[in-house]
Amino acid sequence: MSGHFASAGLLAIGLIAPTALAQDYRIERIASGLNQPTFITQAPGDPANILYYAERTESANAGFNTANQMGKIIRYDVNTRTKTTVLNLNARSVIQDTGLQNFAFSPDFNAVGTPGFGKMYVSSATNAANAINRVEEYTVSGNSASLTRTILQYNNSSTGKNHTVNWIGFNPAATGPARHYLHISTGDGNAGQTSRPSQNPTDIQGKMLRVDVSPGDSYGADANKNFLIPANNPIPSYNAANPGAPVAGLGEVYMTGLRNISRASFDRNNGDLYLGDVGENSVEELDFIKSGSTTASGLPIDLGWPKREGMNNGWTSPFQTTNTITGVASTNPIRQFGHTTGGNAIIGGYRYRGPVPSLQDKFFYGDFVPFKTFMLDFNRDTLPAAFNGANGTLTEMTALWESLVMDPSDPNYTLANAGALFGIDHISSFGEDNAGNLYIVDFGHNVPELSNFNNQYPGPGKGEIFRITLVPEPAMLGIVAAASMLVLRRRRA
Repeated sequence: MSGHFASAGLLAIGLIAPTALAQDYRIERIASGLNQPTFITQAPGDPANILYYAERTESANAGFNTANQMGKIIRYDVNTRTKTTVLNLNARSVIQDTGLQNFAFSPDFNAVGTPGFGKMYVSSATNAANAINRVEEYTVSGNSASLTRTILQYNNSSTGKNHTVNWIGFNPAATGPARHYLHISTGDGNAGQTSRPSQNPTDIQGKMLRVDVSPGDSYGADANKNFLIPANNPIPSYNAANPGAPVAGLGEVYMTGLRNISRASFDRNNGDLYLGDVGENSVEELDFIKSGSTTASGLPIDLGWPKREGMNNGWTSPFQTTNTITGVASTNPIRQFGHTTGGNAIIGGYRYRGPVPSLQDKFFYGDFVPFKTFMLDFNRDTLPAAFNGANGTLTEMTALWESLVMDPSDPNYTLANAGALFGIDHISSFGEDNAGNLYIVDFGHNVPELSNFNNQYPGPGKGEIFRITLVPEPAMLGIVAAASMLVLRRRRA
């Protein structure tokens, strides 16, 4: 309290610029010393101070092409900064894009007596001749997690170790059976992938899948698929309505035309889906699917790759605006930015629903390579026909957020002391807790840093996690400042 009054008094006598105190939030570092962290979230029903985060690697040998051991999932007490390893996958090998990618908790994680009690779902990719992609179900009990079943396992169709399985998540706004539908993003198999499977609904790569993880199995004879296919998924729904002209395709395919969705998220208020698709030739794109959206035919929504990259020409020629197999018109992105303007690897974020008034209803996302952050003011009622890659109002937040960084537990964490290691570097993910607080996951970086992709995979202990935290409203600071001015005047009188 005394610090706030002192700042207000300094503001009143002109020693602090008003803009320095104009924000109603700050960026707090809540965790440091991490090995290439990739995600953070909170289990439904857990106390406010308990979070979970993932580290991509355990050994964190620096370099994109360097072999590593796979990392772990850690339970983290924010109040005490205590780390407890819940799941360790270090028996698996990692290189390039492979590693521990993402995880999600069952919406019934803390509901005793339900099938989802204690269930955690983990996506990872293991180094092999053709990368092994897995989505696995674990049961968390105490300080450990045991494998319950493999939901999905498949190999990349090419020998590349890129564009693997990645983001997974439940829709927090879903009700009824849909609460247990797990969404799984699969990459197209590799940069420069010649087979380009993304548009083909019979190929699992380059898709958004939607599977029901309730007890049961639609693929009883397939050990690599252990899930139910929701009857209202696009392909089974279409085929049921058109028995004379069914479409060949996997029932779990929810969307086609994806390249490499590293991060996506649902708006907790309404179930809208935002997807950051990493580009190849020239464009990074942010896609938006409003809750309840369907195509005219009822077949899977298509995002265009590889026939198009954002609003631009894609890998194949000629440029096309429909899926060549299903005939579905491709959906344009709501934002795109070129590689020539500083874009390299988009990291999808969240529509803000936390306690900070000034950030309400804004969507935040970033770019991994140049460590940029953005705020998008976007009208969710914009019709898909109006999506043009430049929708909404975009504000770059990089410099402002860097100026708001601090660590309440470490007064020595300053730009002067930390130098190039201070602040937010390579954003690998954003996260959200049960109260809607927004987190920024910093992969870490090497010093000095070279302008090449390989050097952006740091050595051990350089990762950090930050949280946007509410501070007293500027209006209140103004009132305090006025009071301080009055006190000063009285003292001078």
